[in-house]
Amino acid sequence: MSLDEQLPIANWPTESSEYKVVQLQLDGNLHLRFAEEGWETHAVILMKLFSDRDIKYDKIVSRSECDVPALQGERYKIHGMGKSRVNVEQRQASFYGNSFDYGIGIDTKHLDSVRSLINDWKLE
Repeated sequence: MSLDEQLPIANWPTESSEYKVVQLQLDGNLHLRFAEEGWETHAVILMKLFSDRDIKYDKIVSRSECDVPALQGERYKIHGMGKSRVNVEQRQASFYGNSFDYGIGIDTKHLDSVRSLINDWKLE
């Protein structure tokens, strides 16, 4: 992905399953970022996104004592983290849970704001 390509609001999975998800604001825009591989942690989701977009970030020590991206940086702010059950056929996603490493859960206000931007998926 080139730096001048606009990042979609969500990187929707192509298969129905349960995924880790990060809710964030990047360059003033709201986003949902889903894990692309089953082993990805919330921190890995962020590190991949930041690497792809050339975004610098500070590190903090997580609850599992690993270095992970900070919850806020110059270009971004993390609003929530958790899991999502995604049904691709019905274009439906339900959000729940939290991130052990970061100690935060799904942010319902962020989800409400994203819901108003996405017409072709049902977010619960």
